[in-house]
Amino acid sequence: MVFESLFEWREIEQNPWKIIFLVFVLTEIAIFLSYYIFPSSASVVFIAFIVMSLMPVMYNIFTYEEQVDEKEYNDRSFFERHGRILKIYTFLFVGIIMAIIVFSSFVNEEVYKKVFSEQIKVIKNIRSGDLEISSTGNFVNDFGLFTEIFLNNVQVTTLAFVLSFLFGSGALFLISWNASVLGVFSHMMADKNSYYYISHFMNLLSISLHGIPEMLSYFISGIGGTILSIGLIKSNHKYIILRDALNMYIISLIFVIVSSFIEVFVTPYI
Repeated sequence: MVFESLFEWREIEQNPWKIIFLVFVLTEIAIFLSYYIFPSSASVVFIAFIVMSLMPVMYNIFTYEEQVDEKEYNDRSFFERHGRILKIYTFLFVGIIMAIIVFSSFVNEEVYKKVFSEQIKVIKNIRSGDLEISSTGNFVNDFGLFTEIFLNNVQVTTLAFVLSFLFGSGALFLISWNASVLGVFSHMMADKNSYYYISHFMNLLSISLHGIPEMLSYFISGIGGTILSIGLIKSNHKYIILRDALNMYIISLIFVIVSSFIEVFVTPYI
């Protein structure tokens, strides 16, 4: 593949931040191709293009990490074994958001609505009141909303784990999809004037308090499912792989609790 030759997986493994540039270019090309080849389904097809392009790179990185763990698992801590993958997912997420923001700033409203039609629907459903957070201080209502948000995020986190286990890099789709929704949300809320990019930064900052732990929960559960998928087949230390995967899933649930609590009981009052 062209992208694999431009950005060799070993280079990305050693310098995770470089995947931002790979994903930025890849996302712009994926959006362009999906709009002209599958205009009616562009909002989903461009995500599929991104995932298909990144899967070989991510699979090689995960496989390499498992080989290193196989040799040095007694000398590496839990975070040393998996911290680099978490960084790669984070930079990947950021790269997609940046690409969508830049693309949205250069196209007219008609093209924008066609390319991101499904993302726009999701955002409108959220903003219609289905998950609207009360600022009245009614504890009963807030606790009910907390439960709703928590259960929804648990479903997404569990799905990321299961997809990664079944398909290796299956969580890439959920991560890419959530990044696309966040990028479109930022554009919808942005001030369409000379302060356009500054307003994007402020929009993302406004939801970062609960958004960061929520995204971390998806990343960590996805990594857990992937290392379990690869490790059970190739590793001689299956107990450690299973323990790490379950620990990552539990950690992701903790982040879900934290993010749901912040979203309901903290963010509305700031």
